[in-house]
Amino acid sequence: MRRPAWRTPRDPVLALVTAASVVLSVLACLYHLDLGSVLAYNDSGSHLLIARRVIDSPTPGLAQLGGVWPPLPHLLALPVVWHDPLFYSGLAGSLISMVSYVVTVRYAYLIAAGMAGTDRARRRAAGITAAGLLALNPNVLYLQSTPMTELLLFACIAAAVHHLAEWCRTGRHTQLAIASAATLLATLTRYEGWVLAVAMTVVVGYVSFRRWRDLARLEAHLIFFGVAAFAGIAGWVAWSRLIFGDWLYWHSGEYADPALWVSPGDPNLGALGVASSTYAHAMAHVLGLLTPLAGVAGALVYAWRRRLGPEAVAPYTLLVFAPFFVLALYLGQRPLHVPEVHGSFYNVRFALVMALGAAVFAGYLVSIAPLRDRWGRAALACGLVATVVAVPGTATLAEPMSWHAGRDERAAARAVTWWRQHYDGGLVLMENHGNEIVAFGSRVPLGRIVYEGSFRLWGRALRDPAGRGIGWIYARTAPGRRTGPGARCATGPR
Repeated sequence: MRRPAWRTPRDPVLALVTAASVVLSVLACLYHLDLGSVLAYNDSGSHLLIARRVIDSPTPGLAQLGGVWPPLPHLLALPVVWHDPLFYSGLAGSLISMVSYVVTVRYAYLIAAGMAGTDRARRRAAGITAAGLLALNPNVLYLQSTPMTELLLFACIAAAVHHLAEWCRTGRHTQLAIASAATLLATLTRYEGWVLAVAMTVVVGYVSFRRWRDLARLEAHLIFFGVAAFAGIAGWVAWSRLIFGDWLYWHSGEYADPALWVSPGDPNLGALGVASSTYAHAMAHVLGLLTPLAGVAGALVYAWRRRLGPEAVAPYTLLVFAPFFVLALYLGQRPLHVPEVHGSFYNVRFALVMALGAAVFAGYLVSIAPLRDRWGRAALACGLVATVVAVPGTATLAEPMSWHAGRDERAAARAVTWWRQHYDGGLVLMENHGNEIVAFGSRVPLGRIVYEGSFRLWGRALRDPAGRGIGWIYARTAPGRRTGPGARCATGPR
């Protein structure tokens, strides 16, 4: 009798790595649930609010997805976000991140193993190193416990790069199709996925030209890959035009304009050296020093040994995010602060996207170590994985926790407590932008909150709150300011 495939895996080490990542994922989530940090990022609540409002809002429907954040994380949360315990605990979003974490660790093993060649011992040494460096990183473990969108992006990137590498080695169109589909999902998760799509297209074009020297085949491969890979971008731009009347609303709309987040006095702005230093410091905070150094060394050795061979170029796509973010900081398109430059953390998690590239190239470095036997390589792999303890704390957690100690956050917490004590039913007029903590934490039913995304209701309620049945108004306003007859007013942070 033939044994089930799950009982006889092709690579038992990969099976063990996968099982270990599942255990780590659950333990990390339980730890952060107990710590109360699953929803520490304000954006965590915002992602959950977007998903819930699709089914629970004065004007429910897909339009509640908005036009700032790409929609895939919110769509994936829909099957469970209606359940109050999962919604208010944050698990409705954390479950997506946890599954993504396991997928990412598994693909990190496969990418590094593929880079190491055909020798089984070398492949396993590379895979264990890459998977371990990624899986044990405390910043990765924290973000995989939250409803944030980074881990879903990492899973899509890892899947896309692995299957692109397989296509580069085998020429099988099935692999290229899977790479294209994973890229599509990445573009619908975060805007870094758009950068991935461009980098992947360059690799597809380069490999097609180098291998076949046929312009017709080059064109065919680019179309085969690009139609699906860029469909999400085209769809999101079209969505912006359909819902908001602006093709570029996702970039420069009322709540998406970079000027809302980047201060004119930001030291990164227009200073390439400062922007590069900021991103390097951010990488050191979330990855430590040894992992990036091992990754850089591995990338240099890989480039020297493999050059730009068509079968070897796919992993280079993992390196494009560092120059992208440096350029974004330089142009003022994204804010990122580190204590060494700005005195505090802000968006330091943007550097964590380099964890995958650093891990797989470090794994490659271990695989080519001139050691005599597999036990020597295994010892080296374990030693390198152990360097994750050198990561200086969990910067991705320290950042939101410092926000919660601020004046505005403390005022919002008091407002949440007030709402839970006093709300007794009725419609609430509350702007969502800037009040996400209150909207989520107050436990006021979302179907009773009229906000700026409530189609055709918001403007009318602003003009005549009592006439539109508004019983409560929440506003960040000055004490004593009148809000109109017939409505009670709760004032927010001043």
